Amino acid sequence: MNLILPVVVSGIGTGCFYAFVALGLQLTYSTNRMLNFAQGDIVVGGMFLMSTLNVVLHIPAAIALILLLPIGFIIGGLFEVIVFRPLAGRPILVSGLGPVAAGIALRGLYQFIYGSAALSVPPSVNGLIAFAGVSISVQQLLVVIGLIACVALLYMFMRFTWTGRSMRAVAENVEGASAIGVNQSRAKLIAVGMSGAVSALAGGLMAPLLGVTFDGGLNLTLIAFVAAVVGGLDSAIGITIGGLFIGLTTATVAAVGLSAYTSTSLFIVLLLAMLRRPSGLTSGGSSVASVK
Repeated sequence: MNLILPVVVSGIGTGCFYAFVALGLQLTYSTNRMLNFAQGDIVVGGMFLMSTLNVVLHIPAAIALILLLPIGFIIGGLFEVIVFRPLAGRPILVSGLGPVAAGIALRGLYQFIYGSAALSVPPSVNGLIAFAGVSISVQQLLVVIGLIACVALLYMFMRFTWTGRSMRAVAENVEGASAIGVNQSRAKLIAVGMSGAVSALAGGLMAPLLGVTFDGGLNLTLIAFVAAVVGGLDSAIGITIGGLFIGLTTATVAAVGLSAYTSTSLFIVLLLAMLRRPSGLTSGGSSVASVK
């Protein structure tokens, strides 16, 4: 029991971050039906932005996190216009390689601007919370709260606003949505912009816990993809469950002294998920972009 509880707490904290990253992936996929293989690199961009705003410009952490949302939305919108829109309708190999190339370009840009050395970001809020003998940093708690808040706000936005319902219509049926007057290009632009905002916030919240390196995005993309496949790409609840599952898996692997095999365990989980539940654990569940 003394070993299990720390593993569970660590796995939940890490899993919420993975779910955060995968949520951005899901927002893009829901309307564009394209996988953003540069998702992790956009999250890393949020980490660098947090470092710039908080450490370089000395903007208070709370204000910096708020600023990340519109900045991330603009970056996501640019990504949709520059990367996804030109690739729409292209063969899957081309549409997949486009985001991969964009991710490589982002990594080169980060290295050029910030260098190769890892950067550190101070916690937004200092302190530890003791729970059943296990210490949890307030920063980790902020990640959990941030994920819950984002999922709840996205659910209400998609369900109760005209723009959100338009995005749901495009996610369900592009031709049908166009037939009733929905501007699908606008819906896709907003969806990817929201993905950028969520990704930037995720990066800002996790930067103090992980540190910031220019080449960390590839690993984050892999983890987000596995979480999305495990949970289901069309389900916000599934994305969250998938992220938590991956977090608990990696925490367990590390706890038994097999940290070197973390990537191997992820690929095993991915393979089993694709073989046993290719539609995800919550197939048919409630989607952020298509609330049933």
